[in-house]
Amino acid sequence: MLLPQSADTLLAAARPLFEKHGPELTLAAFRLHTGIPRSRVVRFFGGWLALKAAVGLEPVSAPSRRITPARTREAILEQFRRVASEVGEDLTLFDFVRRTGISACCIYLRFGTWRDLRRQGGLRFNAT
Repeated sequence: MLLPQSADTLLAAARPLFEKHGPELTLAAFRLHTGIPRSRVVRFFGGWLALKAAVGLEPVSAPSRRITPARTREAILEQFRRVASEVGEDLTLFDFVRRTGISACCIYLRFGTWRDLRRQGGLRFNAT
């Protein structure tokens, strides 16, 4: 498939898909159906929402991401200390996630590593 060389040719490829799938069509699905990479959408429209607007759809952005109070560094440390007092030095990342519902990803984003959370929470790090 030849990649669109203009905004008009990209719109011509997009319109039938939006007519078929509606505003719920995602960029990933668009790419799958058309083979048109995100870079072309960005080149001609600046982004996915702008393409949707050019097709005539209301641009709806994703809800803003915000850190919930239960996921702040301080709240995670508080939860860590509580669970560590129950489990002790043998507390693993798996056990912590299971007991608190705080994802490993959230821990890595706030602390960098499980080791750093353990250190800041008052536990030493065991390599085993």
